[in-house]
Amino acid sequence: MEARRTGLLATLAMLAACAMAQMPVVRLNGDFGDEYSQGTMSLTDAGGATASYNVEAKWRGHTAKQYDKKAFAVKLLDGNGDDLDASLLGMREDNSWILDAMAADKARMRNRVSFDLWNDFSSPTYIKSEYEPESANGTHGHFVELYLNGSYHGIYCLTEKIDRKQLKLKKYKDGVRGLLYKADSWDGTNFYSYTDFDNSMPTWMGWESQYPEVEDEGTTDWEPLHDAVKFALEATDAEFAGRAALLYDLPVWTDYFIFIRLLLAIDNHGKNTFAYLYDKTADSRLGIAPWDLDATWGRNYDGSTLAPDIFNGSHRLLDRLAGQEGYMESMAERYFELRKDVFSADSLKARFRNYFDYFEENGASQREEERWGGVNGVELDFAAERAYIENWIDGRLAAVDGYFGAYTTPVGKVEAEQQSAPSRIYDLQGRPVGENDLKDGEVYIMDGKKVLHKCVW
Repeated sequence: MEARRTGLLATLAMLAACAMAQMPVVRLNGDFGDEYSQGTMSLTDAGGATASYNVEAKWRGHTAKQYDKKAFAVKLLDGNGDDLDASLLGMREDNSWILDAMAADKARMRNRVSFDLWNDFSSPTYIKSEYEPESANGTHGHFVELYLNGSYHGIYCLTEKIDRKQLKLKKYKDGVRGLLYKADSWDGTNFYSYTDFDNSMPTWMGWESQYPEVEDEGTTDWEPLHDAVKFALEATDAEFAGRAALLYDLPVWTDYFIFIRLLLAIDNHGKNTFAYLYDKTADSRLGIAPWDLDATWGRNYDGSTLAPDIFNGSHRLLDRLAGQEGYMESMAERYFELRKDVFSADSLKARFRNYFDYFEENGASQREEERWGGVNGVELDFAAERAYIENWIDGRLAAVDGYFGAYTTPVGKVEAEQQSAPSRIYDLQGRPVGENDLKDGEVYIMDGKKVLHKCVW
């Protein structure tokens, strides 16, 4: 607890310091499209120091490409055109970077705030705890202002990637060892179905093999992921109880399920995740890392609003874990422990507040509104969005408190889901309650089994 609190305070102090600093500037030059093409890039940090690079870059993101404000994948090159590893703005040394445009996000920060939060609270992976202390299953990033071919192009986030290097997976050496899979679609990525696999193919059931890459090594290994999905679907209760901890990094999966519930990450229950194994020859545990967390904190992927009391999305692994005696109670205990500090309303709001202040004091929010307000149907008003997010956080915490509170009450375990027209409502002691008698701060049960979210706050 003390270590997490220390990390949280350090992160918030860093964010507060941002508001006193000049935002770094990236100048990207070249003719870029769907395929990599060469260009140049310079990066001027907050202190005024400038570094220049040869690069190759392209547009990135399936949905992001639909917007005029494009996101970019950028690779640094040396004078010979080979990959060049460099540390940008104090982040890891690497040649491959992302310039995230956040074009649909009216706050231009949801993805970054979400990763900052994940980095601060998530349980250490088994890789970090047992094998590679420098391993990380989240990204770091810094906001910059981008000039594209000399013209102002807005606020971007210069971001690391989730890859073999970030996770410290074992390299391919005389065969497959470390494995990294990216969930690109909903075909089977929430573990509700599976088919046969072919290790010569780069994709399987909505997943793409990120490491090893089939085009480089001629093969990957889908078997560990296939077996993890099959086990979640078909294992008996006794088999699941006996072997689940050997096949999944359970503390991290549990934190991930809490995380996406808190954020209402409706696009991240299967799709937009990474699954990985450190070394299949030494350890069979499958881990999970988040990705593309822009459809969160009260807005959908298209920028439309989402009510704070919605609960949707499912994952077969969570279904099976929830069926284990005491699992949901322990999950609720974990959530309420986090609510004391890192998930407190003040802490969550401060993460957004510090970035909003940073944008405003640098004048970046005004420039962003002038450049991109109204383009592609995205209206920008940072002051209004700030108020929206803070109000939404209050509503969301109330809803999630109710969801997990149902597992800490005398009525025992209940299934929580949104109900639009409940027939009867009961208090936690099982006494009937009328809708007009509902009181703030209490959790009610519908028909003795389901939490009513729409009317309890």
